[in-house]
Amino acid sequence: STGKPAPFYSTTYDYYNALTTTQRMLEIREVDGTDIIANLNPMTIQPTGAFIRTLHAASTVGAPIISAFSGNPSPHFRQGRRLDEVVRLVERSRATVLWGVTSYIRRVIARALELRADFSPVRRVFVTGEAAAPGLREAVVAELTAMGARDPFVSVSYGQTETQAGMVECRPDGGMHNPAPELFYWEIVDPQTHAPLPEGSEGLVLLTHLDRRGTLLLRYALGDISAITTARCPHCGRIGERFICTP
Repeated sequence: STGKPAPFYSTTYDYYNALTTTQRMLEIREVDGTDIIANLNPMTIQPTGAFIRTLHAASTVGAPIISAFSGNPSPHFRQGRRLDEVVRLVERSRATVLWGVTSYIRRVIARALELRADFSPVRRVFVTGEAAAPGLREAVVAELTAMGARDPFVSVSYGQTETQAGMVECRPDGGMHNPAPELFYWEIVDPQTHAPLPEGSEGLVLLTHLDRRGTLLLRYALGDISAITTARCPHCGRIGERFICTP
């Protein structure tokens, strides 16, 4: 962050809604209780929302989860694992889903290939926090396939502290779905005039909370540029807001 983060408050009611939202995120991504999720989000000085919400998301669908505890936030934190240890943990657990920051996920998979690790159970890779260029997706899929994975794909999310969740893909490059249209309303407006733009036009992203009791935002600008459609998704059939270009 370039400055001191603004406080964002959640109540118990909001937490329950966040659980519903994260459960739907997994449903959109076709993950259920038969999966094993590897939480590769880093342990930091202040545990990030991504690290914590991954644990909660797995619980909503009854999926087993392991946390790699990568990172070195403090000399008092003694549970951290190095890269090779993380690779072997994923291998040993037979994880089917890898979830973490884009660049670190990339390092884990590349190192696994070098170590000839067995990542054949992996079928989903969830990346967040950084951009995922087409070349990165292709490299990850190729390396997982070389390790025996069958039809793996990389699913990108557009996450925000302000939603305690993220908009997620059902298929690669299929657009990022709003998992809770009853909780979040999205708009696209002209960056200069703030006038609403037609569906499909690129502009400034605005968020409005529809059912929240903690910090409440109305037409809040996230500072990102994207475009939205409400047309039925050709891949999964869902309707509602779907970001059709990467913010």
